[in-house]
Amino acid sequence: MVTDVFPENDTEGLSPLMRKKALGISSFLTHGTVKTDLDEQKQDFLTVMGELRDLLKLATIAQHLKYCSPSHLNDVRAGISNVIDRLDKLVILIGGFEK
Repeated sequence: MVTDVFPENDTEGLSPLMRKKALGISSFLTHGTVKTDLDEQKQDFLTVMGELRDLLKLATIAQHLKYCSPSHLNDVRAGISNVIDRLDKLVILIGGFEK
């Protein structure tokens, strides 16, 4: 995890915030995959996409603070992009993004 390389004196509190955000994302994904109501599933997956974008913002801030290297940030970006891409496709398949 990228927070493993953060300094011990994380004065901004980014490490616990990012870990909490990642745990919440995992929880929403888990709940979304077991629900039988498609509208609830869509809502959970859309929430996950928003939370992933927030996590990317926090990772970007961490890199600007020199808490992690650009390559760490690139790894986070790639992972988040992959998950968002797959969630986009899944939400479309279950009828999401309707007007």
